[in-house]
Amino acid sequence: MYKPRTVEQYKILEFIREEFHVECLIVSPVSRSCLMIEDIVGSRMAFQWKDGLIWEAPIPAPATTEECRAFVQSFCVDSNYPYQTGLDELTDWWLNTPNPLTHQQALNLPDDLYRRYLTCERMLDLEDVLALVMGGRVTPEQLLDLRLWFFDGHSRGNWLGPVGLDGLGKKYELVFNWNTPAEMRYPFYLSESAP
Repeated sequence: MYKPRTVEQYKILEFIREEFHVECLIVSPVSRSCLMIEDIVGSRMAFQWKDGLIWEAPIPAPATTEECRAFVQSFCVDSNYPYQTGLDELTDWWLNTPNPLTHQQALNLPDDLYRRYLTCERMLDLEDVLALVMGGRVTPEQLLDLRLWFFDGHSRGNWLGPVGLDGLGKKYELVFNWNTPAEMRYPFYLSESAP
């Protein structure tokens, strides 16, 4: 579940916990003073902390492709722009930097990974990742966790993705130190059911 990063977000989350069955919702940030909830059928509501009270807020529209492109171009022109490696660092940057992007756009995650990021209790560490891939088979949910780990600051110099289909199923590889003499490959298969 998303962890509040501001006092305003914390107060809104407390309100959501009092008024809703939070275990049935996905909570995501909209701004420093606004959170959004989404239920299992995709209905959304946003709440904003304003003047010491919690108000329902409009659902923000995502930035257009042109707005994203213009923002990235202006951002990259700045020689002092920070390089964030992890999803939490990117979230902190997004909350503290004026920009037109939604949280999901700032993290650059597709819908399935963004939802997993918002709902997972604990991110994988390297030991977890190696145990999964060395097991030879992963479930679709475990593959989401692997992809999320990869995008959480572990993509630089490494590679994770599908490599084909054979008689055993959909084959993937996790490659450390990709395309270098120290390259280490871990092939594994996607299983439709728990191993």
